[in-house]
Amino acid sequence: MNCQEAQTQLSEYLESSLDALRMKSIETHLLGCPVCRAEADGLADCIQEIARLPIVDPRSNRVLGRGYSRRSDSPCRCKLAPLS
Repeated sequence: MNCQEAQTQLSEYLESSLDALRMKSIETHLLGCPVCRAEADGLADCIQEIARLPIVDPRSNRVLGRGYSRRSDSPCRCKLAPLS
């Protein structure tokens, strides 16, 4: 896997929405590529910060709750294993 392939799938990787083979391929690439690893870390941080924002009903400007995930109502699962 090259950097372009890895970076175009980082969002799906962080959401664990890829098949096992692609997940492993990206994980292996991230272990050997500091540039892509930094990109993945930055994206994970950004997603986690967005997940902490309040959800506001635009019709009433009332805060409805906190946290957001595209796949479900559960908190974002963007966690990367530390580099060894």
